[in-house]
Amino acid sequence: MRARRNDPCPCGSGVKYKRCCGADPARRAALIEVQDAAAFLPALRPAGAAVLRYCSLVADELGENDGSVPDHLVARGVGLVDDIDRAAIVSTFNEAVPDVWERLASIAAQAERELVGSAVRGAICDRRPLARTHLVILERDESLPDEVGVRLGSVLPSGAVWSLADAESVLPVLPRGFLGLRVREPKDGPLLDRVEDWHVERVRLLCDALRRHLPLPSLPRASRIVLADCEAVLRDDAQARRTAAMLLLSHAGMLAASADEVYSPN
Repeated sequence: MRARRNDPCPCGSGVKYKRCCGADPARRAALIEVQDAAAFLPALRPAGAAVLRYCSLVADELGENDGSVPDHLVARGVGLVDDIDRAAIVSTFNEAVPDVWERLASIAAQAERELVGSAVRGAICDRRPLARTHLVILERDESLPDEVGVRLGSVLPSGAVWSLADAESVLPVLPRGFLGLRVREPKDGPLLDRVEDWHVERVRLLCDALRRHLPLPSLPRASRIVLADCEAVLRDDAQARRTAAMLLLSHAGMLAASADEVYSPN
């Protein structure tokens, strides 16, 4: 949970935030990175059976995904994360951004709670169904692409599978002007080569969360199409891998489009 200036500092010092971590720019920036960690490191999720069952229950109760999870629900989930899981979460984060963790050495206990909380929040969001607005385009589009991965790549959240660093690393090996090319499922090449087993499991988790909330009476065509696509991913490993690769292309495309928008002349 983000602290306001006059709130007690989340590091537990008992001092107001503005006079503690809020007054230390380096520590404040590091703490924000920890709080947002699950969004930038999709692999950062708890693995314990108890906490994942809890995350699934909470996801079902919350319904459509708007990216928010109440802090008290996150706190309950944090209490279910065992010591081995906590250590693995910290290790994953520390390996990815060691300089950030070093800046939080003086508030290590609080930083760990915030980090585990971020991982739990990410696990809950992974299991929540997409907002129906993501399916409206499929309902209305008269010329949908033929391939399962391409259709799912347009609706599933690529950031739940791939990080910005993943997108940056693949951009140099994509064809020049790839944003203007017809999108096809990769059968081989650099996108598919980057897909690991955990990416496949995450894609299946997202598809399972989506199919459990379909069909939607207001979107019969989109429901039929997406249900069939999700079933294809869940039963076919090769299809799941191609869909994961499509999500990497989607993430890279968003990054490239953003860069063009920032740097293109007026």
